[in-house]
Amino acid sequence: MKAEDAPESALTDGVASESIADETRTFRFTGEFTAFSVDGKARVRVDGEPFDVDAFPHNTLEISPNGTVEYDVSASGAVSVDKDTIDRPNARTATGRARETHVVSYAGELTYFELDGDATIRRNGSRIDSSDVLPSTRPHEFKATARSSREAYTVETTRNVDESVAPHGTSGAARFTGRTVRRYAGQVTAVEHPNGVRVEIDDDRNQIVARAPGDAGARVSVETTNGLVVDHEAYDVADLSVSAGESVTAVPFGDLERIVIDDLSVQLSRNEYPSAEKSTTLQAAAKVERTDAFQRLVDIASGRVRYDAAGIAGQEVRSGDTTTVRSVEHELADPGQGDSAVLSVRQTPRGIEHASVLYKHFERNEQVTIDAVILPVGPTVDKLRRESETMTVSRSESEPATPDVEYTAELFAETANPDKQVKPSDLGDLEARLTPEDVRTQGFLSFLNDVKDLLTDIGADAYDAAKRLWGVFKGHMDQVAVTAQNIVISSPYLIAGLADDLPWKEQWAPKLIWRIAMAPAVTLVSLASNGFFEALDTGAGCAFCVFFAVVLRDIIVSEVTSAACVYFIAALPAAVVCAVVAEALTQFISQYFGYRDVKDDLCNGDVISEIDPC
Repeated sequence: MKAEDAPESALTDGVASESIADETRTFRFTGEFTAFSVDGKARVRVDGEPFDVDAFPHNTLEISPNGTVEYDVSASGAVSVDKDTIDRPNARTATGRARETHVVSYAGELTYFELDGDATIRRNGSRIDSSDVLPSTRPHEFKATARSSREAYTVETTRNVDESVAPHGTSGAARFTGRTVRRYAGQVTAVEHPNGVRVEIDDDRNQIVARAPGDAGARVSVETTNGLVVDHEAYDVADLSVSAGESVTAVPFGDLERIVIDDLSVQLSRNEYPSAEKSTTLQAAAKVERTDAFQRLVDIASGRVRYDAAGIAGQEVRSGDTTTVRSVEHELADPGQGDSAVLSVRQTPRGIEHASVLYKHFERNEQVTIDAVILPVGPTVDKLRRESETMTVSRSESEPATPDVEYTAELFAETANPDKQVKPSDLGDLEARLTPEDVRTQGFLSFLNDVKDLLTDIGADAYDAAKRLWGVFKGHMDQVAVTAQNIVISSPYLIAGLADDLPWKEQWAPKLIWRIAMAPAVTLVSLASNGFFEALDTGAGCAFCVFFAVVLRDIIVSEVTSAACVYFIAALPAAVVCAVVAEALTQFISQYFGYRDVKDDLCNGDVISEIDPC
């Protein structure tokens, strides 16, 4: 809370309190009220609307027990109960035992509800089931229709589907007949027709696989926001014919929108209910707040913990290979040390996995120091651990620095002109294709200084390096499609596959391997424009030569060009920077390797003496 038209003395630790007469006070705040009282007569407006102080909090939850029950409830705003026998751990929480009706009044939305015993529940006067007390945490929706079959079809998700009947006790699998509309959380992992034909979505491998049983085939249609690749061909909508006992694989781009299996149609709408994501975070935070680890963090933290919705952030993260956990951060107001601070807790179904207080100190030289006080959560650790790390930040002070460039951009349908030698500067403004989230670029100047080292590393080991990379690259050709003048590549998955397969433990050309593993799709555009894919038809030897020459040239150009574009976006017109850097580097490297038309020179026997791999 901040005083806008009020003296600063009216605020103490987030609480506004003052005596006024014939005056108006204005405060700005985030979250929900945890208390509101006026002693005397006054008109109160919140966001311009009249506010009834006497009726605050404005929502009610009525618990009418059948016998004796115990309950625990919390909300994003104030909570009060019409009985004096309940416990109030804080302004947002109430716990107690009831033999008669208790009315819980609250502001905002409910974030936690646990009931031990049988009771009739009413929210704002309407009877509801105890499982529906909390807001839904399912942000997505699917609409499914089976026009002719009366048998049940199945939709499987990674988390849960509302009002589902789970076959074989499997959480997240729902069976329906006819037409249905359901909300769900997580990802859809499979759709199965009553005839046994399944469409499986594997996000980890970036694949959609349609499988038919041995006694039935089907027509399958799959649609995504940015198209699909099937057998090296790109489609806006993939119409697949799956024979009995066979399977067909597609590589999707963007979000899955529609799956059709014969008469069954499933339409998917992601983030149809955006408020559900915030409810998920608030409910996860309420669970974390009830753990001993969180209470210990509160005791050792230097600052006032924020429990309002605007002060809580959360996200799903991976722990190991499969476990999805919820990471929750509570911001500290008025931290006693550092410029900002948070309590960070990561919880799995098995318990607390990580708990720490993080203090951030922002320096004038674009550096940030993070001091972490880490709580022991393992069975063998019995004392607090302190760690400190200093890193360079971007101009927005929002992203940590790394000495290299990490590409996670998805570039779809890049144009490659076969009649022209394509240079990186011909590909347009990289800023239009790569967002700050796609490319994290810091330490740019030190990176430029490493280019000379990279050329040295190529040296005499270049031929062996290219041979090994060629073998790796061939194994991932299913991620690339060429249709007419379009080249389609899912960069995150191709790059991840290349990185996994590269011989990292061997000590040859380490910087070369790292750079090529991180190459964006620009290199593949150059491969296409230099006749690489036609060379595949000519023979493996010719294709290898083209691959070798183009990669060695473009890997440096594309990497440094991309780094320059993103790094200087805030200071200079990105198109100018891209053009200047690309032109200079292209000219330098072309002179270094000494060639112009890669395919014609290499495949017609006019081998370049500077490279000489063929």
